[in-house]
Amino acid sequence: MVLSAILAALAASSGVAFDAAKAPGAGASAETPEACATAPISMFFSDGSVAVFESATGSLHAIGVWRIEGDQLVMTHNDAPFEQGGAARPASMFQIVELSANRFVTANAEGKQRVRVRCTGLVLPHGAAGRAH
Repeated sequence: MVLSAILAALAASSGVAFDAAKAPGAGASAETPEACATAPISMFFSDGSVAVFESATGSLHAIGVWRIEGDQLVMTHNDAPFEQGGAARPASMFQIVELSANRFVTANAEGKQRVRVRCTGLVLPHGAAGRAH
């Protein structure tokens, strides 16, 4: 495990490009898959949008957009409540430390890491399916 973390850090620091196709899916802000039931969930969609929920059954916390540029996650999000006018926050860049089937780990400019463990099979029960919008 330590070796994989070191290799991931070396890959990220060397400007290695990460496969954006691996990013979509749900990830809990936690170290273990058991947290998928209770931790905040980031749902990265393949169209470049992202929704952040307080938990798998919790309220919508934020919406935004994302993209991967080489070894960077470029992301912006707006926290609820959403205000009239819809002005977006400026984009932030995060170093990708690991992007795998099990984890999506990023680091901010100060080096603080955020681990998102993959939540496989998770269905977020939000919204009103079938109603016109």
